Amino acid sequence: MLTFIPTPLGNLKDISLRALEAFREADVLLCEDTRVTKRLLYLLKEDGLLSCDLSTKIFLSFHTHNQDEFLSKLDLDSNFFNSKVVYSVDAGMPCISDPGAQLIKYAKMHNIAYEVLPGGSAFSLAYALSGLESSFNFKGFLPSTQKARLEALKTLSGINVLYESPKRILELLKDINSSFTNCEVYAYKELTKLHFKSFSGSPSEVLESMKGANLNGEWCVVLDVKQDSKFITMDEKELLSLRLPLKDKAKLLAKLRGTNPKECYAFLEAQKEKD
Repeated sequence: MLTFIPTPLGNLKDISLRALEAFREADVLLCEDTRVTKRLLYLLKEDGLLSCDLSTKIFLSFHTHNQDEFLSKLDLDSNFFNSKVVYSVDAGMPCISDPGAQLIKYAKMHNIAYEVLPGGSAFSLAYALSGLESSFNFKGFLPSTQKARLEALKTLSGINVLYESPKRILELLKDINSSFTNCEVYAYKELTKLHFKSFSGSPSEVLESMKGANLNGEWCVVLDVKQDSKFITMDEKELLSLRLPLKDKAKLLAKLRGTNPKECYAFLEAQKEKD
């Protein structure tokens, strides 16, 4: 039997009774990161929420980078799932912007009985916090490069829930701000955790309120693109005709091309000399 266990986003008390039971009865624990799962279980034991001998359990890593090799080796061990096997990711629900889907496909292909326990996920919590009432699209992480990210934003309408890292949260918000004429943003940092923060308003208002804020932590963004909103587009010819300082024009051109502003500045200087 294979059981997929959702784990708390940040608050130990969010663990479910069924999750505790599955951890307690498990013989083999497949983990996105064995260190994170072991730490979670030890904390649950310290709080008196979990009672079992962890030294008798087998912990194995199963993540995006090793899943293909791991599953190919399973073909040689027909008895692996005769024991009670569970899978958990570092935080949240397996398979949702986290590993796990390949393991479910493997179970289906080999007629292995499996179940997924219900539990919280950051995107549904963020949507509920926003107070919006409508259907929504879960997009997970948008592309990390600006050019690809802008292309992805171009396809969005209505309510969308996104994930983002602390390194790129400001870049995402700036791209949203420069892309839509009418939208609202709800940005949440460290859901359910001690340092939870929320920001809401227009993209420019959210960017302003985040100035000087500590951005460290995982981010979930709810983007409400209004029906009358238009995606702002501009080709290079239009941009080059604008009367703007060379530095500002270089930044805009870099966004269009998805390249370095310095390269665009050098290009514009060369064009200026030709003129």
